[in-house]
Amino acid sequence: MMRTLEKFDGQRLAFVRADALKVSCRCGHIEQLPITHLKTRYGEAARVRNLLAQMICPECGQKRLDRAERLDLGVSTQMPGARDV
Repeated sequence: MMRTLEKFDGQRLAFVRADALKVSCRCGHIEQLPITHLKTRYGEAARVRNLLAQMICPECGQKRLDRAERLDLGVSTQMPGARDV
């Protein structure tokens, strides 16, 4: 069962305000999953909690997600050439 997870409740990928999700398995494996890749693969309407519940660790092959949190990598979502007003 998940222990230290940020509250994602029913949040959809379209509304996640972060560059990536950092997820950790109880075996110690850590992955950074870019939100853009998750949106492309599962769609913007996918609920974060549902994705987390289905994740399988590539190291141990188990569904033993221990931690998930938003991660801001400082990646700009602004279009090239655009300016802040």
